[in-house]
Amino acid sequence: MDADSLAGMGPAALLLVTLLYGVLSATIPLFNTELFVVGAGVAAAEGMRAPIVVAITVGTMIGKVAVYAGAERLVAAAKPRARERVDRAVAALRRWPALTWPIIFVSALVGLPPFYAVTVASGALRLGLPLYVAVSSVGRLLRFGALIYAPHLLRGVTA
Repeated sequence: MDADSLAGMGPAALLLVTLLYGVLSATIPLFNTELFVVGAGVAAAEGMRAPIVVAITVGTMIGKVAVYAGAERLVAAAKPRARERVDRAVAALRRWPALTWPIIFVSALVGLPPFYAVTVASGALRLGLPLYVAVSSVGRLLRFGALIYAPHLLRGVTA
C-alpha cells in the first residue's frame, strides 16, 4: 500500500486500514509498521495524524497480545536463531527483575531489544498482561507519534 492509496481513502477507511495493518505488522514482522506510519503521516491530512497514531498503536497492541498469548507455542516452534533471541530476552528480564518494565518500555519505544522478542519473552514469563499492555502502549504511542510528525518537523528545519 502506497501513500497515494492512503491519501485517497476517507477518514474511517484510513483508520480501519491503519488498525488492521497494525495487527498484521505486530504478528508478522515482515510488515513494517514504521514505514506505514511515515507514509500515512505524509499522505494524510494534518488533522488525521493523531488518530492514525492511536489506530496504529491499538492495532499493534491487539497483535502483540496475540503474540504474548501464544508465546509458549511460538517458542516451541521457533527456529534455533529465533529461539536464541527470545532466550536472550527472557534472560535479560530474569537477570534484572527491577528493570523488567523499563526494558519493556524501551523496547516498545526504540525497538531495542527487539520488541517482538520481548513480547514473546513477556508472554513466556507470564508477566502481568494488563501492565504489559499499558507499558508497551505508551512506548508504541510515543514511537509512532514521533515517526508520524518527524517528516513535518524536519521539513520546517530544512526549509
